[in-house]
Amino acid sequence: MRRVGLLGIAAVTIGALASTGASRPASSQAGSSNGLVLESQDFAVTLGGNLRLEFVVTGDVPEIAPTTTTTTTTTTTTTTTSTTTTTTTTLPGQPPPETTAAPEPTIAADTATTIAAPTTTIDPGPEMIVQVRAHRRVETRQAVEAVIEGTNGPVVDILEYALDDVARFDEATRQRLIAVDVPIARLGADVDRLDLLEPGLYPVTVQVRRDSALIASHTTFVELVRSSVGLGPFRLAVVAATEPVGPAPSEAQLATAADDLAGLTDVGRRIDAPIAFAVPPELIDTGDLDGAIADLAAALTPADALVALPANAIDPSSAARAGLTVDLERTFDDGDEILGRGFPGIPVDRSAWLVRSSTTPDGAGALRSIGTSMLVVPFERYTGLSGAVPGLTDTSLLLNTTIDDGSPMRIAVVDPVTALIDPDHDSGQVPVVDAVNLMATVTAMRFQLGPDLRSLVLATPDIRVPDPDVLAELEVLVEQHPDYSFVPLSQIPALTNSFFVDGEALTVALDDDPAWSLGGRAQRVTEMRLRAADVASMLPDGDPRPTAWDEALRVALSTELGAIEATRRIDAVEAEVAALRNDVQPPEQFRFTATGRETAIPVRIENRGSTPMRVIVRVEAEKLTVPGGDVEVVLEPNVITEVPVPVEARSNGVFPVLIDVMTPAGNRLYEPVELTARISTLTGLGRVFTAGAVLVLASWWFSYFLRRRRAERARRSDDARERHPANGAGAAGPGESADEAPDRVRDDDRDGAVAGDRAGAAGGRGTAAT
Repeated sequence: MRRVGLLGIAAVTIGALASTGASRPASSQAGSSNGLVLESQDFAVTLGGNLRLEFVVTGDVPEIAPTTTTTTTTTTTTTTTSTTTTTTTTLPGQPPPETTAAPEPTIAADTATTIAAPTTTIDPGPEMIVQVRAHRRVETRQAVEAVIEGTNGPVVDILEYALDDVARFDEATRQRLIAVDVPIARLGADVDRLDLLEPGLYPVTVQVRRDSALIASHTTFVELVRSSVGLGPFRLAVVAATEPVGPAPSEAQLATAADDLAGLTDVGRRIDAPIAFAVPPELIDTGDLDGAIADLAAALTPADALVALPANAIDPSSAARAGLTVDLERTFDDGDEILGRGFPGIPVDRSAWLVRSSTTPDGAGALRSIGTSMLVVPFERYTGLSGAVPGLTDTSLLLNTTIDDGSPMRIAVVDPVTALIDPDHDSGQVPVVDAVNLMATVTAMRFQLGPDLRSLVLATPDIRVPDPDVLAELEVLVEQHPDYSFVPLSQIPALTNSFFVDGEALTVALDDDPAWSLGGRAQRVTEMRLRAADVASMLPDGDPRPTAWDEALRVALSTELGAIEATRRIDAVEAEVAALRNDVQPPEQFRFTATGRETAIPVRIENRGSTPMRVIVRVEAEKLTVPGGDVEVVLEPNVITEVPVPVEARSNGVFPVLIDVMTPAGNRLYEPVELTARISTLTGLGRVFTAGAVLVLASWWFSYFLRRRRAERARRSDDARERHPANGAGAAGPGESADEAPDRVRDDDRDGAVAGDRAGAAGGRGTAAT
């Protein structure tokens, strides 16, 4: 490793730009296109600490190659020496030549001669170095975006490494790798360490150079943290949700749901941080998804939570506007029960509502009534609210809104940067780069906005399944940072401050109208429920149809059902209820005669259906009383049941009698049936009058006989006195004889005479006595 001075930096940079040409991508554009792909890194580093960066080399760097073995060969040459005898010929006239005795032949021994191999001069090749460059720290979100786009800023320090010292070829994966351990200066400038002197966010570029020419590069971000300089805690809450489905999902929706559940399962298995999972209760009992639900349940831990959702997918704002608040509470209760059954041991949390459609103040009020304290709003939806300031909003703090009763409710806005955890978002980078860029954006926000209690809801822009690869890399980076932590979604309201503008908490207005209008549908469902309950009172105990009707009507209120499908379901319930009512036929009209005071009216009712039906029979007539009141009876199926109703007549005559057949709930099945009654025997008050007349007649006869008896006794007494000698019996008056005296007098004269005689006799007896 060696330190490069800043003057050298300028020269090298200029040379690199000249050599790479205008067509070469900027060195900061991370990714495989620049020859280095980030594999892992440290994000938070400290003074005197160490920064480790690991890359896969995809560029043209053949110098990182498998290790090869060189073999040196030595050549040995053998030489043989031999002796040759020469014969000399003398010509005529010439003196004979001198003769020299030839030496005796000898055989030379073999000798070994070593010939050195030719010497080859090896070209040392190009100089291969790896440079680590620290750029000036960035303090705004816009500066981070500029770096990601390729504007790195000035270089403040460089360290160099020989390629051979930091590179290796992985025989198992056949990949060329670079791993650099970069020491961070402790205090002040250090020639052997990378100078990051102030806490903050720094772009760091790693380059591979061949003879100063740039051949591979990648820029990332590093934050220098100090325990003495804190910006406050920063919490992250992860939300993972499937796409909403209705109570009658199509095959395509079920296929999408299966993919979503598999994605949630992957997230649950790979991420240790607490996660809020939003799973529609409608998916629990579909049958087709039982295996996917079981896999997801096995992947969750008690640290995770399930976002409370209503059964049958009814929108809270639409329900509140239609006056269905009670239904909403009930459907949330049902949703909790279903989720608890599908994911045993995992808590169901109502503290937050994920806003995916228009939300009104009365809808938020209805949510408040079931325990919701925070709305999670995607950024794009937030921008359409009255009072929103998209360009100035601090999404790491909470906003406020006002619900229908005038009280506030908090809002967490999903920041656009969370698009980096959307698997459908193609950033062109590997997951670890997306995680680093997300962390860098959040860190820049913290430095730009200052210390506070901040948080961020990590959800995709459409609140769906996040990318588990990016989340896994993000979790590693968060664990390194002393200020960052993952918390459950339910803790965000208590751990996050509000966003203030000009000294007041920013308050936005919710939507004026809900996404769906349920008014007409709700009115018809309400009417149908009353009629269904009326007929249900006629059915045998335990009959499953009332439960099925209730469920069908609740499903019809789902905002995920179109108007045509909802109407079809309501019509089906109405037809079944009407058919059961029509099975009970009204009794036929007839005349009956009662010859006694007490009688029974034989009411005949037909049940044409296949179900026993309970009914109430009521009899009403002015001249009748019903001692036992209404009669409840069970009409057996497919027969005519005769129901005797005991009555008592109060007078004679011919008069109408009304027969009502009602449900046990007290409602008429049809209009009253009129019968004609003929009463020929006195009963009731008539009998009292007759008895009185008899008593009067008897009293008159008794008085009559008593008067005759007294008159007779008086006559006989008078006759006796008249015949008594003391009274001159037998004497005749002047001019008549005794025989001519009348022997009878008129009754009235006789009565008067009798009275006078009684007085005279009394006076006489008195005188005599005296």
